Amino acid sequence: MGGTGARRPRAGLAITSTATVAFPTLIANLALELSPIRVNLIAAGFVDTPLSASILGDDLDKRRDELRATLPIRRVVGPADVAALAVHSTHGRDVRHRRRPAARLVMNARH
Repeated sequence: MGGTGARRPRAGLAITSTATVAFPTLIANLALELSPIRVNLIAAGFVDTPLSASILGDDLDKRRDELRATLPIRRVVGPADVAALAVHSTHGRDVRHRRRPAARLVMNARH
């Protein structure tokens, strides 16, 4: 699992943003080195969880509405969506660098 929150530079996120940017290359190289073992990177954007609710507080409904209006799937992603994507990506489908409904980035660098 990766993340998307550190893609924009901000104070205090130097290590996190560096790791976020490095993950796709790391996963691609691991896939080459570990082949034929499949290596996937799932970097979910906002996932509607109790943690995100506690962080956003009163702004939670505003964020949900914003995502429903802007995401191609027109709904908020939950933990079950990410789990289903993780299980689905391990069963033979190649989802290399393609946006998926349950995540911002899914990378399957199987070679």
